[in-house]
Amino acid sequence: MQESYFDGGLLQLIGYRFLGMLVTVLTLGICLPWAYTENVPRTVTEEQAKTKLEMMEAEKRSEDAAVSFTLEEARNFTENHKWKFATTYAKTAPHEYLVKRWLNEEDRLLFERLVQTINEHAVVGYFYDHPNKYLILGDKYYWYMLVYPENMAVDLINRTTTDYLELRGEVLHYIFKQNV
Repeated sequence: MQESYFDGGLLQLIGYRFLGMLVTVLTLGICLPWAYTENVPRTVTEEQAKTKLEMMEAEKRSEDAAVSFTLEEARNFTENHKWKFATTYAKTAPHEYLVKRWLNEEDRLLFERLVQTINEHAVVGYFYDHPNKYLILGDKYYWYMLVYPENMAVDLINRTTTDYLELRGEVLHYIFKQNV
């Protein structure tokens, strides 16, 4: 038998267990073997986990091999894609983001080129005490959060306007502004 684990949350596990108990009671025990199997949607076998890890590592190798854009190409890429407003941070750190998995295969490769452009052309800036690499293109700046573990590819790029940057000495800092 293959080893497996549940990669869902605690509430999901409790929900599956409750549902299993309910099915067992309603069927007078006939469905007991199926009610408590680990074949719930969030169960992952070791083989599936290894396959997923190999895919993630291949994606990181692809990202590392990507050729960065010129700044004009980067600007064209960012202007021609739909960015989602981060409503959760609307009052504290307004920004938009682009998720790699939302893109088609060709645009995912271009996304990887944008990651490399950020790596090669960005300046270090701070979001409070957290350092980030900021790529400034016109009146917007772009960044991604550091990825852990390091063998994973970047899956999300953020952007906001340069109105939220302030130069202190020689270092850029995010500044909170009410209703910019």
